[in-house]
Amino acid sequence: LELISCKDASDEVQAAAAELFDVLELAQAEVLEAEHASTGDKLEVSASAEMRDWWLGNAPEFVLTSSASPAQDHPGPEQLSCRLHSCNKREKIRSPIANTMYPGSQLLARLLLSCPELVAGKDVLEIGAGFHGIPAMAAHLAGCRRAVVTDVDPVALHQLKVNLEQSLGGKTQVMDLREWDDSSLDNGNALESMEGIAVSSLDWSDGEVPSALRRFQVLIASEIVHEKWMAQAVADVIIKCLQPGGIALIVNAASYHRFGVEEFQQLLQQMGATKADVSGSRRLKGCWMTVSDAAAAGIDTTDLSYDFYVLQVLA
Repeated sequence: LELISCKDASDEVQAAAAELFDVLELAQAEVLEAEHASTGDKLEVSASAEMRDWWLGNAPEFVLTSSASPAQDHPGPEQLSCRLHSCNKREKIRSPIANTMYPGSQLLARLLLSCPELVAGKDVLEIGAGFHGIPAMAAHLAGCRRAVVTDVDPVALHQLKVNLEQSLGGKTQVMDLREWDDSSLDNGNALESMEGIAVSSLDWSDGEVPSALRRFQVLIASEIVHEKWMAQAVADVIIKCLQPGGIALIVNAASYHRFGVEEFQQLLQQMGATKADVSGSRRLKGCWMTVSDAAAAGIDTTDLSYDFYVLQVLA
């Protein structure tokens, strides 16, 4: 495995290592794949009164007003239960995306299950979903009109589609927007006929966003800031992908746990979003707040502190 991924190894050495790897795996491949398909890691995320109380007591007024319908109007499910399947070893070494279930994904999913009015009847985009798309699954179960789940890595996208299809039990068709041609993706109305959930490639590091992915009402993301360059890239993609008045809901480990978070917060302050209060700017308004222990109870945060970012794109 080290030879296959070693940049200093010659093409001949890498090819020989790959061939040997295939021979060694062949005898166990069928058993491993069958085991992989039938098991997976079980995950359960439940709504909680503590999360809802924390949210209603701390969220900025503009998001409470924009999702003012009471919870009983959008009952949603009490629990998201699924089995997540990881890719095989060969695929893992081809992907820079960690095949990991971070606590932030579960915290965001819990918020959406506890406050389904945030996404019910709305168009939702998840960025940086990785291998699982747990927040988007929660948004789908909470009654969003359509959800598009994105990542930049093809290996992650393949496994993401598999997990969505299996977790949703075949009740919802999972579209693959990677099969669309450029003209379709450049059509701003291309998603109007779509219902349910879809996967799509989105590289928000280069600043280019197809027109079809620019009109969402809600953007969700978890654990997407962990390098300094990501601060500006995430702020830019929020503005590009949300329609005016759209809301971004992001959960990320605090600045003393992740690189880039301090830069992200400084950038948001320049744009008008602050931790202390809610103020406006030409582009964004909003705030961020630390998740309480009660709201996170039952989710293994490995002693990390997590912040929720609530941002709105202004006209």
